[in-house]
Amino acid sequence: MVAGVALVLAVEYLLRNGLVPAVPTESTVRVAVGVEWALAAALLLWWVPRAERSTWAATGIGPWRNRYLWLGAVWFVVATAGSAAVGLALNAAGLDSLADMQPKLAHYAWPTMLALAVTGPVVEEVLYRGYLIERVVVLSGRMWVAAGASWLAFTGVHLGFFGPGATLNVAVLSGALVWLYVRERSVWPVLITHGLNSVFAYLLAPVLV
Repeated sequence: MVAGVALVLAVEYLLRNGLVPAVPTESTVRVAVGVEWALAAALLLWWVPRAERSTWAATGIGPWRNRYLWLGAVWFVVATAGSAAVGLALNAAGLDSLADMQPKLAHYAWPTMLALAVTGPVVEEVLYRGYLIERVVVLSGRMWVAAGASWLAFTGVHLGFFGPGATLNVAVLSGALVWLYVRERSVWPVLITHGLNSVFAYLLAPVLV
């Protein structure tokens, strides 16, 4: 488990804050997306069942419940309101917010934007919520340590591309996702919340800018 957590975080941070430049080209973004999917696939199809001798249920991928749909949707509204409030404060302080990133995304073609919109909710929730939280809980014996590790890792990995201001916006979303996962111990409701956020950020907002 220690090796698995270290590998996931090392690949993610090397990819996003080392290999991917601050203003990545479209081809670079597509390669990065491919690497993330390969990492998640290797984790779920080989590492968890073979190396750890565990099941997907131990990564938060449990049975679907219909209430996850409305729970994720409601939490999306709450998280978006909090992020918007932080964005206004950031702009007042002279810092960029997530809204200021939309023009940077508008030049990417729609297949790339669609890939980003899908990759975030699926891959990131498996890696940063389901896998990371559950493994750190086992290793530390404390949920608050696992929640803090997930929040810090997910927030920090966005720093290279998003910059300090927008990363503070991400911190709000990260906290909301961690709280919801800890409450439900399932990736499904957080995937819904994150998915709605990604659809708005990558598919709707760039068109409206």
